[in-house]
Amino acid sequence: MSGRRESKKTATRHAIAEAALTVMTHRGIDGFTVAAVAEEAGVSVRTFHNYFSSVSEALQYQCSILFDAFASTMVSAPAEWDILSCFEHAAEQLIHTIFDKGWAAINPEAIALYLLSSGESECADQYHADIDKMHAAIAARESILCGVPYSPRSLHVCLLYELSVAAMNATVSSFGLGRGQSLADQGIPKDEFLSTLRQSFATIRNRFIDTPVG
Repeated sequence: MSGRRESKKTATRHAIAEAALTVMTHRGIDGFTVAAVAEEAGVSVRTFHNYFSSVSEALQYQCSILFDAFASTMVSAPAEWDILSCFEHAAEQLIHTIFDKGWAAINPEAIALYLLSSGESECADQYHADIDKMHAAIAARESILCGVPYSPRSLHVCLLYELSVAAMNATVSSFGLGRGQSLADQGIPKDEFLSTLRQSFATIRNRFIDTPVG
């Protein structure tokens, strides 16, 4: 009985967290309220507060789930893939998720800025911890591929992370989207976005990875 109760509580927590990202995506910061998130999740405001102290906490929880899935996809990619291929594959899986969930999608930078400026230190701490997970996944992959141990905070790992994020940000920017605009609302189909994402990673690879220095 207790196992079933815990499963139900976990499902409710996840439903509220997903609702937080849905409301942020479609209503923006002005409409991002406890009442709106509770309504989207199909729970009462009281139930919301049984799980989260604020909408920022709920949003951060959902972001952490996405970060965990992203890092897991990178780590479980074929052993012979380089890190840019791993990151691109994980990014494609993320795009499928946000389109399928109806989150497609405000610029992740907008969410990061919201969480970091929310005034809730726990959210900022968790956000930085999630970024650390990404660095750790890259370091683990590079250490195996190159046969040399890499620290998650090494310059090598940080540069690979920033190049990969640049490819993702360039894809969003290429559609001329502002921070509060949804890809879905602008009528941009998933296949077109994925095609542009692949082009962005190809450009990063050709310009910064495969091009000889000299």
